[in-house]
Amino acid sequence: MKFESYDCWKHKNGLDAFIFVAYAVQDDNQKAILRAFWMIQGIDGYWMASHEERLFIKDDQYDNWEPYEPKGMFV
Repeated sequence: MKFESYDCWKHKNGLDAFIFVAYAVQDDNQKAILRAFWMIQGIDGYWMASHEERLFIKDDQYDNWEPYEPKGMFV
């Protein structure tokens, strides 16, 4: 599954938010179930925007998520 190959992912229609994936599993009804933290990218760094959440990535959105490399330091 692609979400196991990188830590951070950004939706292609997203602006400054991305996710840090802590755990990923595949499900029959969903393309992926993730335990992830929402993160915010700033100019000089990035920070956590949420506690760990369970995210369901459905088939029609699976290909819209791309690996992301945060810029700067974790604040």
